[in-house]
Amino acid sequence: MIDKQNSTINNALETLIQTLGPRERVKMLRTVGRGIRRINAHRIRDQKNPDGSRFKPRQKTAKKSQRYEMVYRNRSGEVSTRTVTGVIYKRKGRFDGYDSKTNKIRSFRKEGILKMISVVRSPPRPKGSKEKGRMFRRIRHQRFLKVQNVRSREVDIGFRAKVARIAAIHNYGKVYDRKGNRMPVRELLGIDKDTEKQVWQGIEKWLGVGL
Repeated sequence: MIDKQNSTINNALETLIQTLGPRERVKMLRTVGRGIRRINAHRIRDQKNPDGSRFKPRQKTAKKSQRYEMVYRNRSGEVSTRTVTGVIYKRKGRFDGYDSKTNKIRSFRKEGILKMISVVRSPPRPKGSKEKGRMFRRIRHQRFLKVQNVRSREVDIGFRAKVARIAAIHNYGKVYDRKGNRMPVRELLGIDKDTEKQVWQGIEKWLGVGL
């Protein structure tokens, strides 16, 4: 829970909400929770951790803008024209790429490639399309990142069901496959100065006092 990540805020909140009844506390915490959710969503949009550092970039994958058309002969001697999308990496005499015929990433033997017919590049990405390069474009929206479990003394801000499992892998840098590969830590939720300020402003609004 986000409110437990900062003991100073938590202790002050515990003292001040004693002046409110249970229903008023729930209303206050729901308002504060919405503010915290909004700040975290904006920070995810900006690709930043709570400490202000940038998210570690995603691993580079094959570029979909490149397409190679080749004449390929398999081990059985059958010759066919294959369309391979992505940058083709050389690996022990093999080339890796996305094969449109099998709809899979596969390897091609170097000696089996008889001829490269053409290399087609799609037009460059237009200006103003920076959003497409951002991570977590969808999960930061209210459909997935929600204020939930609002009670008289605490509020949770978190992700829904399956999204929560994916977010946890990034947030805590967990292992994500059977090979033991670990995801770089990208803190999607957390307390920062802006969040702390939002909490105090929410308390001030409900109590009508200056803190």
